[in-house]
Amino acid sequence: MSDKRTTIIHVAMHLFSEKGVHATSMQEIADESNVSKGTIYTYFSSKDDLLFSIFKYFHERMKSLMILPPIDLPPKEKFIKQIDMFIQERKNYKGFFKMIHREQLLTVRKDLHQLIVNIQFDMFQWLRTILLEIYGDKVKQYLPDGVFMLEALISGYLKILMLDESLINVDRLAQTIVHRVDLILKDMMQHNAEPLIPADAFDRAHAKYVNPATYGSDFQTILAKMRERIAELDLPDETKRELQDSIEFIRNEAMKEERQNFLIKGVLNNFDRISPLAELSEKLRQLLKI
Repeated sequence: MSDKRTTIIHVAMHLFSEKGVHATSMQEIADESNVSKGTIYTYFSSKDDLLFSIFKYFHERMKSLMILPPIDLPPKEKFIKQIDMFIQERKNYKGFFKMIHREQLLTVRKDLHQLIVNIQFDMFQWLRTILLEIYGDKVKQYLPDGVFMLEALISGYLKILMLDESLINVDRLAQTIVHRVDLILKDMMQHNAEPLIPADAFDRAHAKYVNPATYGSDFQTILAKMRERIAELDLPDETKRELQDSIEFIRNEAMKEERQNFLIKGVLNNFDRISPLAELSEKLRQLLKI
């Protein structure tokens, strides 16, 4: 992304959060960005397009934080580090969250609504993968409960941070959040507690709200199983990330109106060489008829 385009996005995010989307003119954004109004229109076709690009930019920033470079730490310690980076980054986007609360954005346009849903589900999937890596198979039935507890704690504390950072010791926040959820999950597993949310809740919701593909929920279920197995495999972190990225590529490509089957086939070949994934890879070929 060019520096000029990024500057416009940040300026627009700030102005939208302070004045509101409708009350902010493209000329004001141009003036604050030190560019001409015409320059803005070379990057964004309209104010709606600019608003959508803000959400897309934020989405990409958050996704980049979900991939931690290889470090020699136990899974739980790595997770604390990721949560800390995530919190620090979101602090830099106070304007973004203020903008969301100020505007009734969900009703503006369908593609923006869908992007917001996708952002939330990416967050859920990231947390689910991490919990599986930390606790293994024994946590599977409690994954939705664990994910929602984590997300609620992170979001709740971030709201307080946006109001007044002095109220919270930010240096201890990530460790505290992970520790609290760790205690709850261990207690649930130890006492074989009945989960509040069905274990397949995310798969069903994902199939319904994120990608209601013509292939049905089977498609999402297979991808979810592949993600879970990857998290359980004894492979280098970098290899796991590459495999998870491959699954995301398959999901995105399969959703296109004119999907490129040869690209999906090429990516699926990577899974054929890994025994626990080969069977699921073949099921995807049969489902997609490739």
